[in-house]
Amino acid sequence: MTYPDIFISLQLALHIILSCILSFTVAQNPVDAYAPTVNVNCPDTPNSLVRTFTSQTQVLNTSETDYIASREYWILEGWVNHWEANFPELASPVGGEGYRTAQYGAAVLSGLDWRNTTAREAGTGGLLQVASYLSASSGGSWLLGSLLMNDWPSINELVYGNGENLSSWIVDLDLIVPSSPSVSDGKNQEYWGSILASVESKANNGLPTSATDLWGRMISYHFLNETTRENFYTNQTGHGAGQLWSQMSLLPNFQNYTMPFPIVATDSRKAGSGITTNVPLNSTVYEITPFEFGSWDPSLSAMLQLKYAGTYLTNWSSGEPPFKGVNPGTFQDSSADQLELLDGGSNYEKVPLSSLLVKARGLDVVVVVDGSADDQYHWPNGTSLLTTFERISSVLSSSHQPMPPIPGTAAQFVSTGVNMRPTFFGCNLTQGQPDYPIIIYLPNAPPLDGKAPATNTDDIQFSYTSKFTAVFINQAFWNTLGGFKPNTTSSDPNWGRCLQCAAIDRAVTPRSDICSQCFAQYCYDPNNLTSLSELPGRTFIFEDPDPSGLEKVAQWLEGDKSLLAGSIVGIIVGIAGIVGFIFWWRRRRARLSRYSRVDELREDDEPWKYYGNSLELTRRMSIT
Repeated sequence: MTYPDIFISLQLALHIILSCILSFTVAQNPVDAYAPTVNVNCPDTPNSLVRTFTSQTQVLNTSETDYIASREYWILEGWVNHWEANFPELASPVGGEGYRTAQYGAAVLSGLDWRNTTAREAGTGGLLQVASYLSASSGGSWLLGSLLMNDWPSINELVYGNGENLSSWIVDLDLIVPSSPSVSDGKNQEYWGSILASVESKANNGLPTSATDLWGRMISYHFLNETTRENFYTNQTGHGAGQLWSQMSLLPNFQNYTMPFPIVATDSRKAGSGITTNVPLNSTVYEITPFEFGSWDPSLSAMLQLKYAGTYLTNWSSGEPPFKGVNPGTFQDSSADQLELLDGGSNYEKVPLSSLLVKARGLDVVVVVDGSADDQYHWPNGTSLLTTFERISSVLSSSHQPMPPIPGTAAQFVSTGVNMRPTFFGCNLTQGQPDYPIIIYLPNAPPLDGKAPATNTDDIQFSYTSKFTAVFINQAFWNTLGGFKPNTTSSDPNWGRCLQCAAIDRAVTPRSDICSQCFAQYCYDPNNLTSLSELPGRTFIFEDPDPSGLEKVAQWLEGDKSLLAGSIVGIIVGIAGIVGFIFWWRRRRARLSRYSRVDELREDDEPWKYYGNSLELTRRMSIT
């Protein structure tokens, strides 16, 4: 969706939002559950809160180890019943860049899910069930969080609803202006007001807030449970507020070991650096599991119990947050009071692969789900894998498994065609080589049969009609099941078997004849390069599958997207600034009250009057 009149007056938008904030009552709302719990009892000793290690002494959290061991019982023997072997350790990272990657990841996972009859019959369904780990970042984590917080439903149930306890994703309602493009729309104001109420509840507990809080709450309305079309603009439920990653282990399907072990990756910038561009490769990358928060990067090598993340150890002798003082010679934020976390992919590693390749996890196979928009037509060109390769080589060589051979540049990814079809990297590991895993690369690509693509959308498209989502997921799903046949526009009827060959290759010697044939077709061989010309008839330029529902998008695409995108960011930052200002103003009023100043309110005690001009509001806020 586009926003034809949301940019007419940022001043008007801020004025409306400000009025909404000031009209809130102190009554308890379900959305207030967003506020973290404070003043809880911590463990008796700091050693149980934070654990440190080195690249040579890595060890997994015992809860993670126990989960992986128990999950082995969930390996589907029927999926690999042509071989007798111990199944390798397999993981899958889902990359991120907004709604596009959430939907692309959903389609691919559906194509790998045993519960999907079509995928099972094609031979691809079941790979998800044998995966030990599922990691994600950015838009991919919207998908992962949605799957987990809804207790691991099938993708069809999650996206389209099941008529019972799942209502569906609500991606047809815009992320920023769900009711209409007008900022004066009453329902939009109710939506913003509810989101701001959640953030205020956090601030009232004495915790810092940022635009990330606002962004996260908006996403929760569209992807988490408790939200339906009927209650979208109300506070009848918390809309996901209060759902905790640290309590995921209480979910039935987690306790039954039905789901892969989940990991979310996030980047960071050095505290106080103010970096607004992509961060360097040596910036610390953190991971979040149901049990821990921390980093395997050699510079930090420390983990914190997740349920205590953000804690200031006020009753301990140091009185400092966790990680402060850890590895002062190498850790970028050893002296910082707070960490500055960023969107996963801020270092160009849009698929969180390196987070999985920790030596302690000992992976054999990694299924990379890459929905990045790297080139002019919004297709991936291998940038994420290249970044992982460089980061592991230059920063993580002592702590992580090495990468297998891949094309050396994005141009080579494109010229060999491996960015447009499934590819196996690292097929021919020989004795004496570094112990790298096989990487099964599943990039977002146009339909095999030459139909116009609908999956290469822009990062900043914030709504999809129901028809659009159905076409998008259908295209990516059939690509996942199709493989490719060189020099044709046909799918490969043996692709399901070939996928199985790659998944179990590290545990089976020698290879069967059919697996050898599969590897000859799908493996990347630096000494025998393939060509993009082997993929004829592809259409690369996006075509809107639902023009009738996206007339306003045409206006967006015809206009100055960079200006419009900047305006969106400006609105979000403006909202965040107003939230901060209101909290300051309310604390100021409370302080005046404590000093018994009960005179009539002056004009500057009513900021919606005093700061009628939004530019003056911003200036005075910065001075304050």
